[in-house]
Amino acid sequence: MSTIIEKRAFIRVMRNNSCNWLKPMLTAKECNSFNVAQADRCIEAIRQFKNDNRIWTRGEIRDTVYNVTNCPDPIAAMQPTATATATTTTTTTNPEPATMTTTTEPTTTTISASPTDLAASLAAFVGETLDSRIAAIEAQLVATATVPTSTTFQIGERKPVQIDRAHHEVLPHLASAVADGFKNLLLVGPAGTGKTTLASDLAEVLSLDYGAVSCTAGLSESVFLGRIMPNTAGEWTYRETEFVRLFTGGGVFLADEYDAADPNLLTLINSALANGYLRNPVSEETLTRHEDFIFVAAGNTWGHGADRTYTGRNPIDGATLDRFTGAQFEVGYSEAIEESIYSAVPNAMMRDHLRGNITMMRDLIKRERMSYVVGTRAVVAAVRLSQREGVTLEAIQNRLIASWSPSHKDLARTMWD
Repeated sequence: MSTIIEKRAFIRVMRNNSCNWLKPMLTAKECNSFNVAQADRCIEAIRQFKNDNRIWTRGEIRDTVYNVTNCPDPIAAMQPTATATATTTTTTTNPEPATMTTTTEPTTTTISASPTDLAASLAAFVGETLDSRIAAIEAQLVATATVPTSTTFQIGERKPVQIDRAHHEVLPHLASAVADGFKNLLLVGPAGTGKTTLASDLAEVLSLDYGAVSCTAGLSESVFLGRIMPNTAGEWTYRETEFVRLFTGGGVFLADEYDAADPNLLTLINSALANGYLRNPVSEETLTRHEDFIFVAAGNTWGHGADRTYTGRNPIDGATLDRFTGAQFEVGYSEAIEESIYSAVPNAMMRDHLRGNITMMRDLIKRERMSYVVGTRAVVAAVRLSQREGVTLEAIQNRLIASWSPSHKDLARTMWD
């Protein structure tokens, strides 16, 4: 899928109105041979630009693309008269998906002698040729970049379960870990990467009940152990919790924001996970762990404490992390899930711009070590905003960076331009 994303980046650069500086760079003769190989070189230039540790100027980007496409000097093309030969490309897809045939028919276009008219005619000519190339690439993307919508999971002797929607790429790894006998799983990743959804999807794959609690520094042990409360008859009785029910009866239990929990609470959980039983002082019972109890902890850090983005996180001791040895998973943004969300945008150009700009925002945050989060929720928000009649791309982008500092907003807008 990385190649697909890169080609989409190329399409986005070619179509972006703010990148019209690229069109006059290419002479008519060069555009006549602007083929897939040169498109790939442009993609490589874009990748180099995105991975650089500094912010490039528009001139540097232009020069890079100019160099990798081996364009002749555009000034030399400004002769009093010029005749350009265009190539009309027709792509036909054979019944076999991997086979494509291409035929070309040359035509001749005459460009006027006036330098001003020459530049305008050349830009129009190049735009038409690039649009043809873009259409061919988009057709290839549609044919190859399909998002799986149905997956069947078979875990050990369990009954096969089919998931009829896009799911996170980490889900099969979690299922495999459970099949290998791991019962304590740790998920770590930025906010909005789908860790909570992953846990509930795992319960569905395993055909088990699901429960969850969000851990905080002030969370009481009673959330896990239960409490004594009066019933309707006025009698004091024990009320069990989701954790107790699933611990003794089987199921998937998620302890979300695990790295924000009170250390004393983690000590209580450690005992249950390590020993396979738990002495409950509230109900005065000894609880035995069910063989189908799967404990999932999810957090934003690896237990090393707070950082610039996640300031409310606590260090996690080695004994706690040791409970998850062999089943610790890094969770990033799901390409499959986000593609399924983007597909709700009917306008293809708007969809490509949203996808590309959100990717640029994430790259910028990582490169500049900013304390912002642009997760899958940002994708959902952008798609929702795009459904409004008359909404502009600029308005959507401004909503996504509303909480950014003025200087960071300017930096993001420079990247979009």
